[in-house]
Amino acid sequence: MSDAPDLFTLIKSLSSNEKRNFKLFTQSNSNTKTKSYIELFDELDKMKTYDEKILIKQFKNKNKLAQLHPMKSYLFKVIMKSLTNYHSERSSNYS
Repeated sequence: MSDAPDLFTLIKSLSSNEKRNFKLFTQSNSNTKTKSYIELFDELDKMKTYDEKILIKQFKNKNKLAQLHPMKSYLFKVIMKSLTNYHSERSSNYS
């Protein structure tokens, strides 16, 4: 995943239940790396339209600018895992 607007679109397309599930899914992995990509998730979720300059400014202030691209990629993967988990649990509940 190299295109951050795709990540932004993915986050914006999540339902409130899916966002909640993502947060719960990531709580079990609470470490510094987790905190960083949750911050990225929250920043993207707050945006009305995607603006890379805002992200750069936000993460530069936190001395995490060099990690921004890897965080985007990692966040995309974690969101997809949480969605897979969420929807598989929901479908098994209906069986």
